[in-house]
Amino acid sequence: MVRMLQSGLIKPEDLLYKYQKRVTRQRDRPTAYYIAAINIEETYHGLAGGAYQPYEGIVLADTFQMTEGIV
Repeated sequence: MVRMLQSGLIKPEDLLYKYQKRVTRQRDRPTAYYIAAINIEETYHGLAGGAYQPYEGIVLADTFQMTEGIV
């Protein structure tokens, strides 16, 4: 995610929309989840500037619990 934001593939005028609506990433461990969110937020802020804006496109998923109870 961070590398994609840094790559320049997203046009500056599309950056806010992509950041808020289109760029998603799933993580399955809380620590990695928070580190990923912070990295993405910091990279976006470094590119776009302005006030802090939280990244809401990240999802914390417990993939181990998905199969609980299945024999």
